[in-house]
Amino acid sequence: MNAYGPALAISAGAIGDVMTGIVFVQNLAEIIGGHANGAPGLRISSDNQFGDTVHTIVTHNTITGCAGTGRSNLFYDEGATTNNRRKHRLMRCVGNIHAQLNTKADIYVGGGLGMTDEAPNRTGQLAYSHGVGSEGEFSISCSADSSSTGGGFSPLYPGRRASLGTSLSVNNDPLFVNNKSMTAATTYGVGGGDYRLQSGSPARGRVATHGLAFDLGGAARPTTGLDAAGAYA
Repeated sequence: MNAYGPALAISAGAIGDVMTGIVFVQNLAEIIGGHANGAPGLRISSDNQFGDTVHTIVTHNTITGCAGTGRSNLFYDEGATTNNRRKHRLMRCVGNIHAQLNTKADIYVGGGLGMTDEAPNRTGQLAYSHGVGSEGEFSISCSADSSSTGGGFSPLYPGRRASLGTSLSVNNDPLFVNNKSMTAATTYGVGGGDYRLQSGSPARGRVATHGLAFDLGGAARPTTGLDAAGAYA
């Protein structure tokens, strides 16, 4: 999938709606550009949206881009109104390559929005923020507030064998074979890249769970040891 805007997204239609059985598995989203604030690549009940989530699987996706362009905004519990408190539970996020990984809840509401009385009510993504169900997650850039963990936009703990970017300008480079996506804030991609991983990629050796027999290109995934993050083994 080659995109300028959100490639994969889901949210509910109204406050209090519950979305269940959400599955994003082994997709490639090549983000080649976006608007001034950066176009998201993956959104699940994200900023200023509605919807609780139950039973979500996000596994072995490659979402390219840089910093805000191509970012993943997942499992938010934020917003300036007290009637849109959200709950997210039973999620499994394993072996994804994100351009940027963002999540918002109590820390953002209390700090970013200044709603200190409301912040204790915004723990709807507590499990996700503490890495429950997460393994081998990889991000190219740090979160939008320049944090990797523990900030208003970032998880507190991203799960086992995670590697999250630490900068908005210096990439945690997964070493794609031929990256033709957005690679810097003002450097648009041309598309048609090769997003298999080079042999020395830091995105390799991240995932112990073996749930897929083949990768997006048809190559066999390992049945023992550690698999790579992303859509390609």
